[in-house]
Amino acid sequence: MFAACGGTLAAPADVSVDLENTLTWSAVTNASAYTVEISTLDGSKLIDLVKEETSVNTYSFDSRRTTVELSNSNRFTLNEGDYIIKIKAQAIPIGRSSILSTKNTKPAVSTCL
Repeated sequence: MFAACGGTLAAPADVSVDLENTLTWSAVTNASAYTVEISTLDGSKLIDLVKEETSVNTYSFDSRRTTVELSNSNRFTLNEGDYIIKIKAQAIPIGRSSILSTKNTKPAVSTCL
């Protein structure tokens, strides 16, 4: 919950990935952005296209929306498998944030390079 003078925000709820590999969650009151963190359940590597790294343990990015397309992203590549997705609500001023929501999920189909 958000407090007037520096409290924390609620954790994003209703985190899900649909059959089209669209990640969604419920908006958090007073959130201005969200930090999304994706890692594999088995510890295998992810491919980060922005940093041009062949593999990373965890991919993290910010979004102002409550919907993120996981297939055919220009930021990262996810292969078919099990993932841990964590989302944190962020607020202005910087420093106010929620606890992480966590969702273990498996994308419906493999992504294409």
